Amino acid sequence: MEETRKRDADATKAAILEAAEALFMEKGFADVSLSQLAKAAGVTKSLIHHHFGSKDQLWVDVKLNFFKDYFDEYVEMLTTQEASVDLLYKSVEGYFRYLQAKPEFVRMSCWMLLEQDESCAEMDLRIIEIGIERIKESQAKGDIRADIPADYIVISFLTLVEGWFLGKHRWRRSHFKDMAEEEREAALSDDSYLINMLKIFFDGVRPR
Repeated sequence: MEETRKRDADATKAAILEAAEALFMEKGFADVSLSQLAKAAGVTKSLIHHHFGSKDQLWVDVKLNFFKDYFDEYVEMLTTQEASVDLLYKSVEGYFRYLQAKPEFVRMSCWMLLEQDESCAEMDLRIIEIGIERIKESQAKGDIRADIPADYIVISFLTLVEGWFLGKHRWRRSHFKDMAEEEREAALSDDSYLINMLKIFFDGVRPR
């Protein structure tokens, strides 16, 4: 009986998290009420309070739950593969593909930056620290230029990847205007940007 109650509680909590993630990503935190959350999850408001305490804490848990998938995936890659320029390449391309597949993650990250939200800071810093250490190992082996601080290499690739997804509408307004519409769409595609960004970045970090 106890196990059944635990399974029911876990299922209820998961349903609330799922509904909250969908609503928060669609409308933003401020425009979602507890009544909307309860209706979407198929539970009562009292159950939301029971499992999460408040709407604020539910938002924190949504962010932590969302970020944990990204954290687990990248920590595994960074800690199980040999430090090399190839690992850096996989990290850059992998992060790009992750954001490409999860626009909701981009929106959430943008909100957190604007609000100076530190909910996921511990996981975020841990990934960055591991990445920096692996780059330093690659630099020591001569795979990556040693005259560029590893911190700047990480900052640069994060900025290049995130900047594309945060500024897509801006680039579409201002770039490649001299091209025919079909060519312009191809030039402004995710894949076109990724190909050219990788060329720019890796031509810069490889030893000279």
